[in-house]
Amino acid sequence: MSNPVQIFQTRISPNRIISMRLAFFTLTAALGVLPAFGQNFEFGVAGGGSFYQSKTITNSRGNADAGFNNGFAVGGQVGHNMYSHLGGEFRYMYLQNDAKLSSGGTTVAFGSSAHVLHYDFLYHFADRSASIRPYVALGAGIKYFKGTGSEVVAQPLGNIALLTKTNERDQRIGFSWRRR
Repeated sequence: MSNPVQIFQTRISPNRIISMRLAFFTLTAALGVLPAFGQNFEFGVAGGGSFYQSKTITNSRGNADAGFNNGFAVGGQVGHNMYSHLGGEFRYMYLQNDAKLSSGGTTVAFGSSAHVLHYDFLYHFADRSASIRPYVALGAGIKYFKGTGSEVVAQPLGNIALLTKTNERDQRIGFSWRRR
């Protein structure tokens, strides 16, 4: 059985570690200058788990459950109160989840990640001085999935589906109601 440290080291590439360190440094630097922006800007950080449901795929050679392993999510947001009742929020989230394919007791995983960018226009029903500011949001965003693993010629369950270094975008437009 492999050493857990070796498993961790083989799953995260040096480039990904550098990217994560750069993102952490940028976020830390941004948090250091927050007081200079006064009451017009709001900043936030987020972190937690990333969970997906698997879906069954079927073809003439069999079926398998395809999805993503549980992973982690980190990100941040910048809000700008442009006017008394109008504002906006920009959000970024990085999700690290390995793609997986499983059938008949065999499971194969492939490194993958996702980047989520989203912007909302906010209309607040109360003035900035109110302690509770209900608002409606209208926005759009994009989620960019990226396969980051190492491709191999003969992949387990390759007769049903292949996990590859494919990139895919998912665009969304949304409307929400919230209060703070």
